[in-house]
Amino acid sequence: LIYNLHKVDITKTIYVTEGPLDSLFLPNAISVAGSDFSKLDDSIKKNAILVYDNEPRNVEILKKIENVINDGWTVCIWNDKRVEGLKDINEMRLNGLTTEQIVEIIDSCTYSGLSAKLKLQEYRKV
Repeated sequence: LIYNLHKVDITKTIYVTEGPLDSLFLPNAISVAGSDFSKLDDSIKKNAILVYDNEPRNVEILKKIENVINDGWTVCIWNDKRVEGLKDINEMRLNGLTTEQIVEIIDSCTYSGLSAKLKLQEYRKV
């Protein structure tokens, strides 16, 4: 049920996306093929960054992000102006961002714990 799981190096950062297509644009990435990240095994939690689509007005997605933060996962909260209005990684690539730029944005927008909760509150206001 998890796309590309057999090919990732669990000792490195693992980018976990919603869609399989999005995961193809990132190094060492897997996909849950939907927005249900609860199917992930806790064994990858230490190195995983959960990358939801950039949907700050989607109440259901915001609740899921809040739940995974509460469960101790690290998440990407899209607060970079370069991706404003772009729904997902595929759209970011189609709009001219390189894989390196997207990875840099994800890494700079990655949070866990209390800082993730704060950034999620800011993200909701977008």
